[in-house]
Amino acid sequence: MSENRQINLVIDGEQKAEWEDYAEEHPEVSSLSHLIRLSVQKEILGAHEPQAPESGTSDSRINEVLEVVQGIDTRLEELETRTRAIEREVEHRPEIHELTKDVFEVLPNVEIGTRKQEANASTWSPDQATVWTGDPQDIGFKLNESRRNIEKALERLMEDSNLVKSKNINGNELYWRLD
Repeated sequence: MSENRQINLVIDGEQKAEWEDYAEEHPEVSSLSHLIRLSVQKEILGAHEPQAPESGTSDSRINEVLEVVQGIDTRLEELETRTRAIEREVEHRPEIHELTKDVFEVLPNVEIGTRKQEANASTWSPDQATVWTGDPQDIGFKLNESRRNIEKALERLMEDSNLVKSKNINGNELYWRLD
């Protein structure tokens, strides 16, 4: 006895005509029944053609993603430019590195704002070894350097070690060193 079973389908006449036309136009399909069996098998296996998203929707999403990627690319280029500028600054400013040693030596070794520091600062003169005021302007005067270079040297000292501290007094950033 045969294992094959028959299934009857009820479909619209137009649908049947469309399926029959397809079966006639495609040689890989031998009959309407064969087309139905192939279609069901493809559905079960998940081998049917994926539906393409609407062109407009896809294009707009692609454009959105492209804009985001371009924005990220622009920011990365800006970051690389800034990084190169900083590297050039560090490489070409060895005098700041050398200056940090001199700045460290002339900083007061007591905290700014203490009685000892204030007493020494009130009588400070450029011929003294220590710049008791802790003021970058005075340190620059003592070392014959610009305030900007002194501030860069102080920033580097504070970043590179925990031996230099600062305090803002009356809007002026003043510095001292720890022993």
